[in-house]
Amino acid sequence: MFDIYRQGVKFHSGTLLTPELVKASIERSMKINERGKTNLKLESITTDGEYVIFKTKQPYGAFILSLSEPLFTIVDTTVDTTKFKEAPITTGPYKITAYDPKVSFEMEAFDEYWGGKPAAKSMTVNNIGDDNARSIALQSGDIDIAQRLGSGSIDLFKDNEDYILKSTTGTRTNFMFMNTSKAPLSDKNIRLAINSAVNYEVAAKTIGGGAVPVGAPFPPSTPYYKGLNVAKYDAEKAKKYLAEAGYKDTDGDGYVDKNGKNLELEISSPKRIGSILPELVQAQLGDIGIKTKIDIVENAADIGAEGKFDLLFTGWQTTTTGDPQFYLEQLFKTGSKKNDGRYSNKELDTLIEKLSVTFDIKERENITKKISQIIIDEAFGTYVISQANINVSNKKVKNMKVFPIDYYFLTADTEISK
Repeated sequence: MFDIYRQGVKFHSGTLLTPELVKASIERSMKINERGKTNLKLESITTDGEYVIFKTKQPYGAFILSLSEPLFTIVDTTVDTTKFKEAPITTGPYKITAYDPKVSFEMEAFDEYWGGKPAAKSMTVNNIGDDNARSIALQSGDIDIAQRLGSGSIDLFKDNEDYILKSTTGTRTNFMFMNTSKAPLSDKNIRLAINSAVNYEVAAKTIGGGAVPVGAPFPPSTPYYKGLNVAKYDAEKAKKYLAEAGYKDTDGDGYVDKNGKNLELEISSPKRIGSILPELVQAQLGDIGIKTKIDIVENAADIGAEGKFDLLFTGWQTTTTGDPQFYLEQLFKTGSKKNDGRYSNKELDTLIEKLSVTFDIKERENITKKISQIIIDEAFGTYVISQANINVSNKKVKNMKVFPIDYYFLTADTEISK
């Protein structure tokens, strides 16, 4: 039984928040999004006075933190919910008045916000996908805050008294799935060779902007990294792994071969990742004799789901709710829909199941580290870098925030003066 009900809270519609509406909102989220059922593992939700009572199908240690997933934002189900894609009605400090996903959305202050009157009367959030365009817009004064600026733009604002720059190491990781369902990546030695060939330090420096090398499924900004034997660059070790897999350069063309055929892999990468990381990995694999080609794709999700790839770049928020459970279950458990690498390890599955029924925070951390070490030792993926979350504003902005989880950056006390 959990009391998550704060008295006196109102929706933007003016409707008073009640335990019954909390229940209805969560049920709606579970109905319209398959991830909702996966995240909460709920058997039932009931109310009793001021309490919302959740009963899970099994003991579930990640339950409380899973409720903080943005998917479960509490919305007013007493109104027409068909328009929520354009104007959701929530209890937050700002209410959306106009929304065009490709252009922008506009918000105005909700003066009856339970946390106090918001500092800004209104805000417009522009969707500017191009990093250079965001930088130019900030410099010209067209926008006041730019979120997640790339390394190429950061130097324009660093040590500049006209701007405020805030940075923190993020919890999102850029990595490659390895398709273990088919040769040659079904051979662990090939996977280990790849992970030893990638120079994580160089990758982080090349990307810049506060990026850090990883070599593990969780980045150093999480509690699940310290003490692990992470993947590290070692070209000579990589060549030994290739030799153990039966690959040598027998014809002197610079690429290793076996039974007269070169070891050749395709690196697939979505446009949003960009070309720098794939090209860097391509060069580093080439240094140990693995021939590769790069395919920049429109829809990486379909390619991953269909298993039509060798190496597939992606980026995941590893701790969406501050907990590792969802990420591990989705990407590494045998048979999971998001397990694009087709990874399967009985010990790994057993530990993930144990994590689910463990409630002690320290023990959850220990189990997660054991899981991570198996993933590293089995080379289930190549975890290259974690980028910093960097926000830059002009001097008109007060109380700008930056968080490790990049879903958030505006708060009720963020103020923009005229």
